[in-house]
Amino acid sequence: MSREIQQRVPAWLIAVAVCLALVASAVAPATNASAQSLLFDVGVDFPEFVVLWYWDQINIDISSTELTNYLFGQTSIDAGTQTRAAGFVGGNLQVDVGIDTVVDDGVLNDPCEPLWLGVTNAWALRSVSASGDTQVSIKVKEKRANLPGGGGNRIEVNDAQVAAASSVGSTIVVPSTGSTGLLWGTIFLQIDIQKALRAGQYSGIVVEITAENI
Repeated sequence: MSREIQQRVPAWLIAVAVCLALVASAVAPATNASAQSLLFDVGVDFPEFVVLWYWDQINIDISSTELTNYLFGQTSIDAGTQTRAAGFVGGNLQVDVGIDTVVDDGVLNDPCEPLWLGVTNAWALRSVSASGDTQVSIKVKEKRANLPGGGGNRIEVNDAQVAAASSVGSTIVVPSTGSTGLLWGTIFLQIDIQKALRAGQYSGIVVEITAENI
């Protein structure tokens, strides 16, 4: 390029032309290659979720043998069990339970003492959380079960707990199971039978189980 032309063309325009030429050479496809490959990153935004399996109703049958043994101070430790029905939703659960208490002193127990009843596999959980933990809690919404036509006969729930993964309490924290895992849980109800003066089917107790990622 002559000095005269160089003087007429601004220096910045020459720099832009050079840059464009470099960019064009960088993005130009390799037309003489017989095969090509490339690498690119893929990201997946995986969501949190909680799935809680439940029964619409749990009918508990207290064993008369277990109750008699408890009242007369014999050792009794048991919890009602039933088949794990994967994917159960709703429906009724009929379960025979023992009194989940250890009595080893051989003396007559005070029937005024509340009894703990345990029902295993009463709920099931599948969850994924950002922290890796899920919180499960239980609350008694209606604590009294009445005997229809029973003239004031009733059974009351004083306390309720959930248990799973070696944890037990009104609120527990369990590891998230992942998409394919399934955690089975137990409920414990502490009942007061002082006002239960007649045998029969008492009804009206309502409990609520809540599972949430934390």
